[in-house]
Amino acid sequence: METINKDTEEFSLNDAEIILQNILDKSHDNPERRRMKKMSNRTNIACPICGDSHDDAHKKRGNLYHKNLFYKCYNCDWRGSIIQLLNNFEIRIDPKKKLQMVDYVTNAMDNVKFDEEEFISKTLDKLIDIEELSNFFNSPDNTEISPITSFRPIQKGSVVQKYLADRKITNYDNIYEGTFWITRTWSEPVLINMNMSKGKVAGIQTRNLKSRDDRRFKVFKFSELWDFLNPDNPLDDIEEIGYNKLSYLYGILNVNWGRPISVFEGFIDTKFFYNSIGCVGTNTDLNILLTQDADLRFFYDHDKTGIAKTRKLIKQGHSVFLWDNLFKNWSLTKNNPNKAYRKLKENVVDLNDVAKILNNPKPYKELSMEDCFSYDEFDLMYISDADDY
Repeated sequence: METINKDTEEFSLNDAEIILQNILDKSHDNPERRRMKKMSNRTNIACPICGDSHDDAHKKRGNLYHKNLFYKCYNCDWRGSIIQLLNNFEIRIDPKKKLQMVDYVTNAMDNVKFDEEEFISKTLDKLIDIEELSNFFNSPDNTEISPITSFRPIQKGSVVQKYLADRKITNYDNIYEGTFWITRTWSEPVLINMNMSKGKVAGIQTRNLKSRDDRRFKVFKFSELWDFLNPDNPLDDIEEIGYNKLSYLYGILNVNWGRPISVFEGFIDTKFFYNSIGCVGTNTDLNILLTQDADLRFFYDHDKTGIAKTRKLIKQGHSVFLWDNLFKNWSLTKNNPNKAYRKLKENVVDLNDVAKILNNPKPYKELSMEDCFSYDEFDLMYISDADDY
C-alpha cells in the first residue's frame, strides 16, 4: 500500500490535489486522463472508479468539492470522501496529515450551504432507517450493549403519553418512547426526541419524565447510532463531521427554507411553533444554520443561560424573541396587568409553559408572538440581564 507523507503545518487544497494526482497516476494510463481541471469550488477529474467516458479522454465528470473534500462522479454516481478514495486505491496518508485534513473539513463545513452537494451529499444516503434502529434497540441479543429498550412510537395510556398530555403536547410526530438504562440495574421511562424525516434518522435525544431540577438528557449523535448498527463498518472521519453537525439540529430535515425558521433551545418547544428547529441546548453549534440563505430567528428560554444567549445573538445582528414584550402584551389582557406581568416573568421559562397556561397547542397565534421578534440592538432594554436569574 502506497503512503503519502508530506509534513506541513496544515492541510490545504494543494495537499488534496497531490492526493488526487497520486490516484490518477495509479488509475489511468492516458496522460490526458491524469490531468485535473480546477474550478472555483471543485476539481474535475476523469473518474478513477469508472474510468469515465472511454471514447473521449477529455471528459472529466469526477468532482472533488473543495469545502468538504467530498467526491462525486456524474457518470457512475460513485460518491464518498477523499478518505474513501484513498482506501479504494490502497493509498495511505500520514496520520498527522489525516488529522490536519479532518480539521480542514471541520472548519470548512461551517460555510457550506445545507442544500449544496458540498454539504455531505444531497442524498444523505447514510441516514439510518427507523425500522433498523428499532430492531437494534428491541432485540434481546443487544441487551448488553443497548442503552435503550422498549423503543416504540408513543403508546396510548403509557406514562410517557400521560406526561406529554400534561404538557399539552398532542402532536407525537418524531417523538418515541422507551426505557433508558442508566446502569444494567437502573432504568427510567423516557420520551425520545427523534431527528428524523420520512423514516430516516439523523440523531436522537432521550429525556426522563422528572421535574426540571431532576431532568436527565442523553443525546446520541449520528455517529453513535451508526456505530450501534455498523460496528464493523465505521464512518470515515470526514463523513462523520457533516452527519454529526446535522444530528444536533432537530427538525432541520423537515423545515421549509423559503419561510421564516424559528430556532429553539430544545426540541419540545418546536411542537408549539410552526417551521422550527430545536437545538440540544444553548451551546449547540449554530454555524451550519447561520451560513444558510434563510430567514432565521432565535427563541431561547427565559432563564439565565437563554437570556445570555439571546443578548449575544441580538448584538450580532440576529433576530431574537423578546420575552419582555410578550409578558407586557399578555398582561394587558388581564384585570391586574402589573400583577399578571410579575407572575408571568417569574413563572414562564419556555414556550411549553405558555402553552400550558393557555391550554393551547398554538400559543403563537393567540398571543401574536410574531410581533415579539426583533434584530434591533436598541431592544436590548427588553431583554433582562442574565444576572437577574
